[in-house]
Amino acid sequence: TLNSLGLLAVRIKKTDEKMWNEGFSIYRNRLNKVAIFMAKNNAMLLFGTDTPAMNMVTNPPGYNGFLEIKHWYAAGIGLEQIFKALTFNNSKLFNLRDYYGSVEKGKIANLLILNDNPLNNIDAYNKIENVIIRGRIISRKDLSAENN
Repeated sequence: TLNSLGLLAVRIKKTDEKMWNEGFSIYRNRLNKVAIFMAKNNAMLLFGTDTPAMNMVTNPPGYNGFLEIKHWYAAGIGLEQIFKALTFNNSKLFNLRDYYGSVEKGKIANLLILNDNPLNNIDAYNKIENVIIRGRIISRKDLSAENN
């Protein structure tokens, strides 16, 4: 499991930094190859945001999701495939297309309002202007840890 891998990684890292770096590099390269194979063969990529590495101020909610998006892109997955994974695919797989996955009248409005086009630039996902949850608009500024 991921937790046992994490514990193993901590033990390896404490014993041998070089071994850890080489092992992680091999692991990441294998994951990238699988991701590229899936993307090239039109697999339905799904995105989940429930995998925080740890709950602390240096790893706020959503950060691992942002890193995962960047890893997908660096691995060679296209911007359109990433966008679909973040929007349409989950709603389709879980039979929730009547409620989520696109902007249409009658659907639940859970949206990120970005200052850049994510179909042109992967960094657009870090240029959030507003968050809309169930139709309620929340400014990114209001979500800052500096306000708490």
